[in-house]
Amino acid sequence: MLYRAFLALVISIPASLGQSGSSTVYGWGSNSRGQLGTGLVTGVLPPTVASALDRVVHVSAGEYQGMAVKSDGTLWVWGDNSDGRLGSALPQSFLPVPTQAQIAGTVIGMGSMYLHSAALTAEGDVYIWGSNAFGGSGDGNANPLSGIKARQIAVGRFHTLILDTAGKVFAYGGNSSGAVQYPASGGTSTYSTLGPVQVPGLPDVVEAVATAYHTNYALAQGRVWAWGYNANPGWLGDGSVTLPDRPVQLGAIDGVKALAVGDRFCLALKTDGTVWAWGMNAYGQLGNSTTTDSPIPVKVALPRKAVAIAAGAQHGLAVDDAGSVWAWGNNAKGQLGVPSSTYSFTHTPNSVPGLDHIVDVAGGYQFGLAVAKSVTDSTAPVIRANVIGSSPRNGWYSAPVSVEWEVSDPESGIQSSTCTRQDVTSDTPGKTISCEAVNGAGLSATGSVTIKLDKTAPQLDIPKSIAVDAASPAGVEVQYLKMIRATDNLTVPALSCTPKEGVFPIGSTSIDCAATDDAMNRTNGSSTIVVRGAADQAGNLLSYLLGLNLGQKDNGLSAKLGNAQSSLTGGNLANACAQLSAFENQVGAKSNKDLTAEQSAYLISSSVRIRQAAGCGK
Repeated sequence: MLYRAFLALVISIPASLGQSGSSTVYGWGSNSRGQLGTGLVTGVLPPTVASALDRVVHVSAGEYQGMAVKSDGTLWVWGDNSDGRLGSALPQSFLPVPTQAQIAGTVIGMGSMYLHSAALTAEGDVYIWGSNAFGGSGDGNANPLSGIKARQIAVGRFHTLILDTAGKVFAYGGNSSGAVQYPASGGTSTYSTLGPVQVPGLPDVVEAVATAYHTNYALAQGRVWAWGYNANPGWLGDGSVTLPDRPVQLGAIDGVKALAVGDRFCLALKTDGTVWAWGMNAYGQLGNSTTTDSPIPVKVALPRKAVAIAAGAQHGLAVDDAGSVWAWGNNAKGQLGVPSSTYSFTHTPNSVPGLDHIVDVAGGYQFGLAVAKSVTDSTAPVIRANVIGSSPRNGWYSAPVSVEWEVSDPESGIQSSTCTRQDVTSDTPGKTISCEAVNGAGLSATGSVTIKLDKTAPQLDIPKSIAVDAASPAGVEVQYLKMIRATDNLTVPALSCTPKEGVFPIGSTSIDCAATDDAMNRTNGSSTIVVRGAADQAGNLLSYLLGLNLGQKDNGLSAKLGNAQSSLTGGNLANACAQLSAFENQVGAKSNKDLTAEQSAYLISSSVRIRQAAGCGK
């Protein structure tokens, strides 16, 4: 048996829908009882504007009827009027044109199902009308319930759920399969209640409720609770197929912020924008690219994040974050927005053509309704680049980055965009990435960002050691930077060394250097400054002298220089100085005789430096 039970989740009008400005209501699919509100009673495709409706902020769809709340708090109804379910005392069996319902107070929520309808006012009053078989008035007059103040209502096939201002859940009407009160034995009680009865076994504070044929759901802190009728393939969504005797918690899903209930299936919208579904899937109404039933939540294959959901009898609807509508499931009457000849059903969400800037959506038995925000937009889209990866230093990135874009237009939305993610992985002195976006009013904007990437460290050319002669017992001033070279593939790196240039003492001193490019890539290196003292210098000069192979012509030069070296090593400075002076005099005497002028000059100047390094004085 096909149970024509579908979305009956009713909430207060979201502030994001706006309380002013114009809007348009669209309808599509079956229209045999005027449920699309177009003034006709024939099926409609593609989505067509409903008659005499503007400034609408919220719509609801029943079996063969539609309802809308305007920004002024008035309630408008159309479609099947059997049993006075539209709340109109008019004798017509159906109303193809929206008509204002006579509800006292400012309406903020409403719902309609099989035999009755309900409305919620800003004052917390609940009005119920329609067939009196399960608690309705039966005369088309809306009667308020007494003794309860509500913040949300949900209309089932034969019963109504009421969420009061304290977060408690009450049920009213037909009790088939424990929709209102639990059968003590877990069986099916069919009696009705003539007043609200609190539902036990739920969390202390419930945030929202939803219902369909005889299956109910409640939200508390992102968790879903379910009770009422349950059978194959598992309407409740907790994995079971048996009738519970109290509410059960769905352990497989959390972070839920909205629910929409269809005929033996349910949709859940999570805070991350994903949509999940469970229950019957013969027509692909779970939207997970299969037709396999699931007793636990499965993810709907939506290509974008969703901001609102609705469920028809056997089809699902979702509004994405760009204001487009997606539909899946049974399409026998074009309820997915395309002719049934295109496909009779689909298990994958497809975009409903002709709809954009949608802010609210509702699913009926074989039709859909949507509210489109009418926008006057004179402002171009806003584009902002986000660079994902390393943080820039001095305007440079030192590791590969990705450029992602935030594109927004609060007035008319984004119609098209080339702002896709791009990766920058190669070193570059400056790569400019640009994109363009066009909003619903046809206005365009461009965004760009320039990425400078250097992930390559500089090269540091530094000698292992630098040897110099001391100029005095204190050492010698060393200018070593001219011996070090730092290069980079993109910039001129900064070179820093410690200790700095200056006077270095006799002996070995280590220096540490670093080459740093603009991206703060760094290469380190070290060297040793070797300052040769007087004794070492004398030893080197003696080696030079012996290398001249003077033989007998040496005539004591090597001995004097050797004695000077020994005295310097032994600390006998006076003798060393005397030996060096005598060495210089003897070399001078041999100039142009046993020694060339060049050899003499070198030996004398070297000896003078040795005496200076030793501190011999003049």
